[in-house]
Amino acid sequence: MKKILKILTILIIPLMMFITIIELNRDSISYYTNKNKLYSFFVFSVGNGLFTLIKQDDKSIIFDCGVGIGSNDNRNEFPVNQLSQIGIKTIETVFISHYHYDHYSSLLSLLKKYNIKNIGLPVNRKYKDILPKNNHLNLLDYQENYSFMGLKIFNLTYYSKDFFQIKHTDQNDYSAVFLVTMGNQKILMTFDSLDEELRNNYYLNSMKNKMHVDIFMAAHHGSDNSSSELLSKHFNYSTVIISGTNNYGKWKKYSGHHYFPGERSYELFKNKNVYLTGDDNREYTKKNYSYEFSLFNNGATKLYSYNNKIIDY
Repeated sequence: MKKILKILTILIIPLMMFITIIELNRDSISYYTNKNKLYSFFVFSVGNGLFTLIKQDDKSIIFDCGVGIGSNDNRNEFPVNQLSQIGIKTIETVFISHYHYDHYSSLLSLLKKYNIKNIGLPVNRKYKDILPKNNHLNLLDYQENYSFMGLKIFNLTYYSKDFFQIKHTDQNDYSAVFLVTMGNQKILMTFDSLDEELRNNYYLNSMKNKMHVDIFMAAHHGSDNSSSELLSKHFNYSTVIISGTNNYGKWKKYSGHHYFPGERSYELFKNKNVYLTGDDNREYTKKNYSYEFSLFNNGATKLYSYNNKIIDY
């Protein structure tokens, strides 16, 4: 009997250890609380939507807070729950790039859980009704530069003023483009911007040389009608993150019936390190993950992937 118990102990304990390790890797990764990190940039896996943020200690700035259209009524809670998991206690500011629901669908859930200080809305502010009445948010002026948590946020589309004087029916035409300086790293946040609003952009047209950015966020979930190709003429980069997915399997509920990335985008990025948050039948550096790009106090950087995604929520 003792021999049997000994054998069972030898078999069961390693199995318990293995299960615990898998659970830790999936749900409570220890590097979130690493005190050597200066900043972390997160891109959550939310289908054909966008939810990104920059974290410093337990504070954050959020750049769009939407998820891909799905049938699950609780889908907007997924990224909000992720914030708790990575240790976010304070949200300094939320920026909404444009008025498409897949870019702000979780806003009300955020407001219920967090006392958000500031909000930045797109240039066409007539849709302020996405905010609850009697809110205490400080509505930021639409301006060229913002600074929060030591971050420098340059609003590149501030120089597309002439284009915004014309009334547009597609809300993507009003999408922001931000160049975010995070310590010694630069992140180009393209949101759902299209070529037309940037073609006569004063800032881009005055650039004499290409600028290097460390992370290039593919525009419009990697669609073929996005501004990615135009912006690639002005910026050098080797790492691309695409918040998008195809319309197959579990992802179908969160795709909005779109197949992203498109063929032209795939060809544009084929020699880059490409990280896809959803799924696709083509080859990428990684796919089906959320991502964290971290800058450490010593200037080093690292890109992590972790297996938290909306289809498993």
